[in-house]
Amino acid sequence: MRAKEYMEQVRRAEEELQLIADQRQHYLWLGGALGANFGGMPGAHDNHSRVEVAAVGMADLAAELDKKAAAYAETVKTAQALVDQIQVPNFRKILVYHYFLGKPMKEITGIMGYKDERSVYHVRSYALQELQKLLA
Repeated sequence: MRAKEYMEQVRRAEEELQLIADQRQHYLWLGGALGANFGGMPGAHDNHSRVEVAAVGMADLAAELDKKAAAYAETVKTAQALVDQIQVPNFRKILVYHYFLGKPMKEITGIMGYKDERSVYHVRSYALQELQKLLA
């Protein structure tokens, strides 16, 4: 696999991890909101409280999200270990900013103090070449 394709997978994994975190947060909120509406009519004698039913439902959803997150996190962890092996600090930085943090090249130009965006593209190209050596 080419280094650029590999890092695009890492970027997608990062995006999926963020999506899962957002879903988790939403489900926690939803569990609290639904807890007030679950159950039978007032005065009914069921064995489970509304809060308990909502909590179990949200726990099941969270368990599914945890499985997905673990797979994506492993992808990111492996990629981070490879990037950490690159000797040139600016190469590591640009890969982290662009692929792990999802920053656009224009923003990276300012962060890293380059004069123009073209320079950042060149540095990224060299960084991907170094990463390719590690993937080989």
